[in-house]
Amino acid sequence: MYLINRDSVIIKGKQPLADWINMNDPDHPVSLSDVREECTVILLPECRDREEAVTIIESNFETIFFGELEGWFVDESMWPASVTLETFQDWFDIEYHSMIFDALDEDIEKRE
Repeated sequence: MYLINRDSVIIKGKQPLADWINMNDPDHPVSLSDVREECTVILLPECRDREEAVTIIESNFETIFFGELEGWFVDESMWPASVTLETFQDWFDIEYHSMIFDALDEDIEKRE
């Protein structure tokens, strides 16, 4: 395994996300543990500390927020009318990790 020159954050849904999902699809309710089970991992450049990583994520919160919403419902009419940094912070936890290892000895494939 190789230590790589990246840090990461894991975006974990909180109760307001579960509530929003259940409001939009009451026939298939999810729990908080359901929305925290398969989370988004974002690689970042090496950061000095957690605060620097959070600053990077918060400066891109809209893109991240919309990606998370689209993971549940692609119909944008179901999305909240207003998305703010405060809403993002209410709906998601940011879990920071500075030790990132690559277990494979091959190039990483990038996909869009």
